[in-house]
Amino acid sequence: MTEPYYDHDGITIYHADCRDVLPQLDKVDLVLTDPPYGIGFSGYESHRDCISGYYEWLWPICESLENLIINGWMCIFQAAKRCRDWSHVFQREWRLIALPKTFVQILPGIGPTWATDYALLWAIGNPAQKKAGRDWFVSETSSMKPSDRPGYILGHPCPRPFKQILYLVNSLSEQKSLVLDPFVGSGTTLVAAKQLGRKAIGIEIEEKYCEIAVDRLRQGVLAL
Repeated sequence: MTEPYYDHDGITIYHADCRDVLPQLDKVDLVLTDPPYGIGFSGYESHRDCISGYYEWLWPICESLENLIINGWMCIFQAAKRCRDWSHVFQREWRLIALPKTFVQILPGIGPTWATDYALLWAIGNPAQKKAGRDWFVSETSSMKPSDRPGYILGHPCPRPFKQILYLVNSLSEQKSLVLDPFVGSGTTLVAAKQLGRKAIGIEIEEKYCEIAVDRLRQGVLAL
């Protein structure tokens, strides 16, 4: 059994390849994750974000994640520039959640900048449907300023806006649910889960990002 890197107050982090840890886990209520996108991004530490072979790598992980859910949701972020692949790779009855951001830096000479993030969502079993909720949410762009904690991230190349994840965790799970993020990165899913009274498991292959996540969790929970 892989030993946790961090385990406190219902939040657990494993510093490992998620493929090694997933077979050891019990059932969860929600999988919410933002994996590498297979678009050739060069900002990661050791992961090589290749376009070639990306879905052959990702889809078996998705199937392993599905096996951990009895009645719950799979929610996985994907890059809009690869949207033509989604229908034949993610062969489920998924729906799309659009997560536009209020500000994205416009750079000259590159054309329109992607200002909306997208997540694919599908049900496993027959999860309860919340009365409130919509398939879009507008958030700020991820901040790099210490004054904006817990959205503040230092040392991760592509942090996810905190309010995006807070909205998804709240919409797709109930109090005391168990949330799993197998590509936890800087820990945004875990911080959101903690703030909303959920338990959570995060898996991250880079120790540097595990340290960032632990530091954020130790900052405490803000009142909603």
